[in-house]
Amino acid sequence: MQQDADQGDPAQAEPVGGQGGERGADDDHDRGGGAGAGGLRVGEAQGVDGADGDTPGEWNPSDYAYHLTRRPRGLPLWFSLAVHGTDAYRDAVARGAGIARWTSDRVRATDGLELLREPELTVVLVRRTGWRPEDYYAWSKRLLASGTAFVTPSVWEGETVARLAFLHPGIGEEAVGGILDSMVEAGS
Repeated sequence: MQQDADQGDPAQAEPVGGQGGERGADDDHDRGGGAGAGGLRVGEAQGVDGADGDTPGEWNPSDYAYHLTRRPRGLPLWFSLAVHGTDAYRDAVARGAGIARWTSDRVRATDGLELLREPELTVVLVRRTGWRPEDYYAWSKRLLASGTAFVTPSVWEGETVARLAFLHPGIGEEAVGGILDSMVEAGS
């Protein structure tokens, strides 16, 4: 049984286009072709071993799977955990949950604001009595433009409401109180 060169051993395959020897880095571009997504075609196996610093003949998964060439998304989290430690993450989440509970208590005690549900982790949903969707968006834009906060309106059970998500452990009750006060004042 005879195999075609592109189905057999890559080392025995003839380079694309029937050319022998080394190829320049721009050869694929010059021909308008290419492997696409940075991959390697079987016919291009000759003359590229070691081009990326790998030992010749060593199997490198990034040469065969495009998804392995993407940025490792877990690396920033790992680095942050290594630098700050798991205790800092635990404390930050606990702080966010605590400020969410404080916010829910403040909303309950404020005329014109309604707590839609108990806080879930660090997210609080608030309704401003009498507001339409455009009121939430205008208020949100004012907060962002003033540099006070980035609070986005959200749709919950078909109704536009304010969604406060506490991510930074340094936010305090004074800042959150100011955000809630601005909501009440804007509705007056």
